[in-house]
Amino acid sequence: MIRLVASLYVTASLALVTLIPATAQITAVPNSMNFQGRLAKPNGTPVMDGTYSVRFSLWTIAAGGTAAINEKWNQTVSSVAVRNGVFAVTLSGFPANTFNSNLWLEIKIGTNAALTPRQPLLSVAYALKADSVKDGSITSASIAAGSLTTANFPPTFLNSTAWLLGGNATTNPATQFLGTTDNLPFNLRVNNRRAMRISYVENIASAFRTFNLLGGADSNSIGANVVGATIAGGGNAGINSTDLPNIVNSNYGFLGGGYFNLIDTNAVNSVIGGGFQNNINPGASNAAIVGGENNIINNNAAYAFIGGGQSNTASGANGVVGGGVQNRANGANAVAVGGNNNLASAQYSAVLGGNGNFASGISAFIGGGSSNQATRPESTVGGGKLNLATGDQTTIGGGESNAASAAYATVAGGIRNKALLNSATIGGGADNQATGPISFIGGGLSNVAGGRSSVVVGGTSNGADGESAVVGGGYFNFAHGLYSTVPGGYANYATGAGSFAAGTLAKSNFDGAFVWADYHTQEFFATANNQFCIRAYGGMMLETGADAFLYTSSTVGEKNRFMMFLNSPQTSSASGVKAGGILCSDSYDYANPGKNNMVVKGNLAVGYPSAAPYVAAFNGNVYALGSYAGSDARYKRNIVPLTRALDSILNLRGVSYEWDKAKFPNQSFGDGEQIGFIAQEIERVFPNLVITAPDGYKAVNYMGVIPVLVEAVKTQQKGIEALKSEIEAIKAKNAELEAKLKELDAIKARLTAIETVLTKK
Repeated sequence: MIRLVASLYVTASLALVTLIPATAQITAVPNSMNFQGRLAKPNGTPVMDGTYSVRFSLWTIAAGGTAAINEKWNQTVSSVAVRNGVFAVTLSGFPANTFNSNLWLEIKIGTNAALTPRQPLLSVAYALKADSVKDGSITSASIAAGSLTTANFPPTFLNSTAWLLGGNATTNPATQFLGTTDNLPFNLRVNNRRAMRISYVENIASAFRTFNLLGGADSNSIGANVVGATIAGGGNAGINSTDLPNIVNSNYGFLGGGYFNLIDTNAVNSVIGGGFQNNINPGASNAAIVGGENNIINNNAAYAFIGGGQSNTASGANGVVGGGVQNRANGANAVAVGGNNNLASAQYSAVLGGNGNFASGISAFIGGGSSNQATRPESTVGGGKLNLATGDQTTIGGGESNAASAAYATVAGGIRNKALLNSATIGGGADNQATGPISFIGGGLSNVAGGRSSVVVGGTSNGADGESAVVGGGYFNFAHGLYSTVPGGYANYATGAGSFAAGTLAKSNFDGAFVWADYHTQEFFATANNQFCIRAYGGMMLETGADAFLYTSSTVGEKNRFMMFLNSPQTSSASGVKAGGILCSDSYDYANPGKNNMVVKGNLAVGYPSAAPYVAAFNGNVYALGSYAGSDARYKRNIVPLTRALDSILNLRGVSYEWDKAKFPNQSFGDGEQIGFIAQEIERVFPNLVITAPDGYKAVNYMGVIPVLVEAVKTQQKGIEALKSEIEAIKAKNAELEAKLKELDAIKARLTAIETVLTKK
C-alpha cells in the first residue's frame, strides 16, 4: 500500500488575492502557486524514485458536479519528478477572476480516480494527507515503470492542521509540527533568500548526532561533518560586493551575529558573540570572543577569551583580553584587560591597561601607564611611564624611566631611579641608584647607596658605599666606612669603620671617630681612631637643669688625665683645661689650679717668639672694649661716604700663601696655606689701611677693608636688581610666547584628530 502526503502553499501575493472583492484587478499579482507532496508506503518509507503524471483542478463545489459546469481550472503535469518520495510543482495559467469565490482543489494521479474529498482553499496555505490506499493497489512494477495506472486510490484524504497567521490552538506536538520527517535540512526564507536552516547531522567518526542551526545571511555556512553548530544571524550576503559571511567549521561552535566572523576547525565549543572579522583559529577549543572587530584567538589557545575591542589577540591557553585596541595575551593564563597595544606574553602575566606596556615574565604584572616593561618572573610595574622591572620579583610603583633590574628590587616612584642589586629599594626622587644588595634610598636627587644594607634617606648627591652605612640627607655627603654614619649637612665624609661625620666639611677618616664641624669653609679632620672631634667657631654652650659631669677616665686607677686643647691637629705641644681651673703647661702635674684660676707655666707673649725675660709681653698696640672694637660716631669727625668702592675692590687681589718660616725663624708664623692680601698692593689703593713698623715691614688693617666691601656689595646689588628687572621683563615676554605656542599645539592636536577621522573614513 502506498500513501500520498501532500502539502499546498501559495505565494504571499496569491494569498492576498482571495481576500479582495470580485471586482478587484489582479494583473499585478503573480499568476502561479507552488505545490509540494510526498509519496510514501504505509510504513512511511518513500516510493521508488521516478516520474509521475498528476492532474490538478479547481472546483466551485465540494463534491460532484460536472467538469463543464463546476470545474473552473485544471492543469496536468505529466512528468513530476519524485526523489526520496518528495516532489514539487508550480501551478499556473489561472483564468481571470479565478479566486473570487470559494474553491476546492481536486488531485488525480495517473489514470486513477480523483482523490476525495476535494480540499477547500483558504487564505492561508495548509497541508494535505492522502488516506492510505488498499494493500496491493499499486504494484512494484507500476511504480518502477513510473506510472500508477493500475493503482486504485481510496476516496479520502486525511487533513493536517492548518498553521494560521493568527496562531493555532489544541495542537498535538507529537503529530502536528512544522518541519521535516527525513534528514533533509529545514529552511526558512525571507525575500526568497534563506534566513534560517536547521539540519540534522550525524558525525559517525565522533559518534555525535545532533542539529546545526544556520541563520542570518544566506552566505553564512557551517562546515561539512560539523555537529551542534549555531550561527544565530548576521553575515553579509554581498549583493553588490564580496560576500562577508559568518562561518563555523567546528563542532558545537556558536556564532551570534555580526559579519565576516570565523570559528575554524577543531575549535570545539568555541563562541563568537558578534562583531566584525573576529577569528577563532584551529585547535582553540572552548574559546570565546564576545564582539568587537578584527580580534583573533590563535591556534590551540584553548579556553582563551576576548571581551571586545579592536585587533586584539589571545594566543595562550586560558589567555584573556578584556577589550581595548591591539592588546595581546600570548602566554598561557595571561591577561590583558584593556588599553592600547599592551602585551602579556608569558604564563600568568597580566596588563590591566594603559598604552604600550609589556609583561613578558612569568606572573609579571603591569597595572597601567605607558611603555612599561615587566620582563622577569613575578615582576611588577604599577603604572607610570617607561619603567623597566627586569629582575625576578622586582617592583616599580610608578613614575617615569625607573629601573628595578635585580631580584626583589623595588622602586616606588620618581624619575630615572635605578635599583640595580638584589633587594635594593628606592622610594622616589630622581636619578638615584641603589647598587648595593639590600640597599635603600628614600628619595632626593642623584644619591647612591652602593654598600650592602646601606641607606641614603634623601638629599642630593649623597653616597653610602660602606656596608650598613647611612646618610640621612644633605648635600654631597659620603659614608664609605663599615657602619659609618652621616646624618646630613654638606660635604661630610665618614670613611672609618663605625665613624660619624656631621655638619659642614667634617672628615671622620679614622675608625670610631666622631666629627662634627660647624658651618665653615675649611675641612675638619679626626686625627686618630675613636676621637670625639667638634669644631665650633661660635663657641660651645652646655645648658642643663642639673650638674653636668665630664669624666676623663673610666676607672679609679686612671688618674691625672686632662682634656687637651692642641694648637692644631698637626702639633704635639700640649695645653689643657682642668676642672675648676685652667692649666697651660706641657706637664700635667705642674699645678692644680683652683676655681676661677688660670695657671701658665711659661711666659705669655703676644707678637714675639718669647716674652722672656718678661712674664708677659705684647708686640704692638692692643685696644679692646669688651669684645667689640670701638666705633662710636662721637669718636669720629670728617665722616664722608665711600665712593667708587666697587672699582677699588676690583683693583685688589686676594692671594693664598705660606709664611717663610725658614727666613724668619723668630716670627710666630702659622703653618700651611694662608689667605690674605699683599700689604704693598693694598697700600696703592688704600694707603690709610697700611702701616710700616719700625723695622720696615708693613702690616694691613684687615678690618678696614670691611666697610669698602660693604659699599662695593651695595653697588653691585643695585646692578643686580636692575638685571633682575630686565630678566622679569624677558620672562613676561617668554610667557606670552609660551601661551601662543600652547594655542598652536592645541590647534595642531585638533587638526591631527580631524585628519585621523578623515583617514578612517
